[in-house]
Amino acid sequence: MAVLAPVVAAVSGAFAGAASFLGGLGAFGRAIVGIGLSLAAKAFQKKPKVKTVGGTKLDVQYGSDQPREIGLGLFAVAGHDVYTNTYGKANKYISKVFVLSDFRIDGLERLAVNGEYTALGPADGDRGVKVLGDFEDLLWVKIVLGLPDQAADPFLIDTANPNGRWTAAHRLAGVAYAIVTAKWDDQKMNSFPQVLFECRGAPLYDVRRDTTAGGSGSHRWDDQSTWQFGDGVGTNPIVQAYCYERGFTVAGELIIGKGMPATDLPSSAWMAAANVCDEPVDGAARYRSGCLVTAADGVTHRDNLEPILEAAGAMLVEKVDGDQPIVGANQATVATLTDADLIVGERHTFRAKRSRSELINGVFGSYNSPADLWSSTAYKPVSNALALAADRERHAVQLDWEAVSDESQAVRLAETAIRQNRYQASAQIVVRPRWIALEIGDWIRWDSARRGNRVWQVVGRSLAPLGPQGARNVSLTLQEVGSGIYDGSVSIPEVTPRTPPAGPVYTLTVENFLLVATSVTAENGRVYPALQAQWDAIDDLTVTEVRVQYWKTSDPSVVLEKRVSVAQPYILLVEGVLPVTQYTAQASVVTSPPRDTVWSRQWSATTLAEDLAFQLELDLKEIRDIIAGGQEMFEEFEERLQALAVNVALITGKQLLDLGGVSARLLDEEKVRASQTDALATRTSGVETGLADANAGIAAASSAVAQLSSRTTNIEGVLTTQAEALTGVQSRLGTVEGTVSGQASALSSLQTTVSNQDATITATADAVTGVQATVGDLSASGLISFKVIAGGGANSASSRVAILTKAKASDSFKEAGIYIDTTATTSTILLRADKVFISDAAVGNQAQPFVVQGGVVKLAVGRFQQLISDNGKMVINGSNGTIELYD
Repeated sequence: MAVLAPVVAAVSGAFAGAASFLGGLGAFGRAIVGIGLSLAAKAFQKKPKVKTVGGTKLDVQYGSDQPREIGLGLFAVAGHDVYTNTYGKANKYISKVFVLSDFRIDGLERLAVNGEYTALGPADGDRGVKVLGDFEDLLWVKIVLGLPDQAADPFLIDTANPNGRWTAAHRLAGVAYAIVTAKWDDQKMNSFPQVLFECRGAPLYDVRRDTTAGGSGSHRWDDQSTWQFGDGVGTNPIVQAYCYERGFTVAGELIIGKGMPATDLPSSAWMAAANVCDEPVDGAARYRSGCLVTAADGVTHRDNLEPILEAAGAMLVEKVDGDQPIVGANQATVATLTDADLIVGERHTFRAKRSRSELINGVFGSYNSPADLWSSTAYKPVSNALALAADRERHAVQLDWEAVSDESQAVRLAETAIRQNRYQASAQIVVRPRWIALEIGDWIRWDSARRGNRVWQVVGRSLAPLGPQGARNVSLTLQEVGSGIYDGSVSIPEVTPRTPPAGPVYTLTVENFLLVATSVTAENGRVYPALQAQWDAIDDLTVTEVRVQYWKTSDPSVVLEKRVSVAQPYILLVEGVLPVTQYTAQASVVTSPPRDTVWSRQWSATTLAEDLAFQLELDLKEIRDIIAGGQEMFEEFEERLQALAVNVALITGKQLLDLGGVSARLLDEEKVRASQTDALATRTSGVETGLADANAGIAAASSAVAQLSSRTTNIEGVLTTQAEALTGVQSRLGTVEGTVSGQASALSSLQTTVSNQDATITATADAVTGVQATVGDLSASGLISFKVIAGGGANSASSRVAILTKAKASDSFKEAGIYIDTTATTSTILLRADKVFISDAAVGNQAQPFVVQGGVVKLAVGRFQQLISDNGKMVINGSNGTIELYD
């Protein structure tokens, strides 16, 4: 029978099955098939009551107000503590009585003490059997099976303290209980041990074994001594349910159960269902169950029967001839209908697929695990890949098997639940009166030209009202079923899900973002390293730009950002990009209207090396220009010194003192001139002294001159303004005839010029300080020069600092200099010398890293870690002492 089908009353309205299902027994019904209904009614349902039934009770019960309970199948219980007694010398012994079941049981299967199963030894007098292990000779247990005619236990009578606390009247007839006796031991006990009893439950009546009821055997309902637990009888869920339907009695008193007569329980149906439970699967009976049924206040027959029936995937249906079980197994079809059997004019409904809230593609939950001391333990979750693919999302429910103690059985039940759910079609039809013989739970075939040839289960049946289409027509509520419910090898066809129209898909970021190293060539032919970020073309009309962020991988604190139109799926990154350096980049989109976007994956790349050959050529040109400029500086310096001397000679002295060989002169000259295109103002001040000794034939003279000049011109549309300050000093020593034998000069010059030609402004500033000394054919000179230029073109700016020295003897000379040049695009430092030394702070610690001889740079001995050739094909590792060559 389909384990997930709703259970409905035999006489009910077409849709009354839903309410009957929710209030009935269904194995998985309420959890799965009825899930849609339960969700709809959830807001109106009361909170679930505290669980009072199930397979185990792991806590000891105390007090006199405890309900009756009967253990069925294999079950575990800590017991109801009803009696405690101490006896012996110094009350060294303590005995406790625990009620296990209010009906007879078959015996004790295992005993757990303080959380561990322990072995039991031989009988040891009236105390029962020894508990071995840690409590050997300290703990005993005795099981009283609960026979109706059992006598009071003599051990409890003999040890009662005071005498008479337990008497012959304390028979506990029909009650199974355990006597646990402990001998107190200070070393091994700090309290009475915690005990859990794993029991074989009540011996049961099996109608299959009663010859008088249509079976074969000695079982008789009226003689409980013929009942049995073994041979699978006591653990069979259908046998347990049958006995509950009939009711458990002690001395003629109904203890627990319905008390139904055998005539209301058709034996053939119960026998068939019990046989299905006994079928071997994986080396054991297909369905087994064990639990406690109770007569507690508020617990219904449904509450007691539901865990038992769920363990067999079964349901209980009410038919004309009585209650019948339909166990979880494929059923034979009892009828075949066609479209001709449907009443024309009546309203028929058909639904091919369950709602999303009813779909199940996964099941998880728990069972009672004996290995874990009967605690509720999760079984392996079950899912169906085909169902999950069809549903496109996970739909899992929790199914806890409260009467199942075998994980493989729990998993099979979960798999059955999913497969039942995948038969999705349901229908309500009205058929001819001949089909009034169909009953709830029957499997039928409806071969329909429109709905297909399907197998259905009757889950609802009623008589249609009298109308134009006739009387006694039958209204059937059907749920699709099939052999795939209980046979995993059968493929259940999935219903193609309805796909809603797709809405607009907005771009959240760029796709397939990539960063690659490349290079760009400037107008002057120089090749610079660069990066190219690229991505898939974007066709989202709401995206306006792509923003790219990049940074040196080793320094993520400095982030550069560029943006590009969405029409261009790439961007070149040049700004801030250094050669042979790893960079990381990411990209995102800019939208209109704005919305939340995300960054793409990050990508890293290492930039290429610079074009060293081109750079070397430029550097050599700059070096030539710098060297040539140094020569020009010396020549200009010498020309200015000569002009100063001439100027001093030409200046008319304002004051003159001449005392015959000794002279002093004050010099002063002013000049102002202006025209339409030129304005000039100059002023020169100076002093001069001299001394001549005719007898010695020598003469000496010195002079100092300061000259200020300012001039503004406008010639052919070129406007220029200049300012200059010149200070010079000179000393000479020679003969009276005028031959110079020694001379020293010093010059300081400041000059600024700003011009405007064709709306292009150029500003220049010069500062020169120079010294020179000459004796005969020996001369030495030194010069410091600063020159800066700004303007004259786009991004045109340069700065030059020169420190020059020169020493000359006859026709041979040596020069040395330091040149520092910078422009908007490059910077250069030039050392002009035969030898270069580097020294640290310690006196005398200096090194000569290289020399230049014949235009060739020669390296001195030095230490290095790694040298790499420009093309990367040769690597010299100074640390490892290796030379590596690459193709």
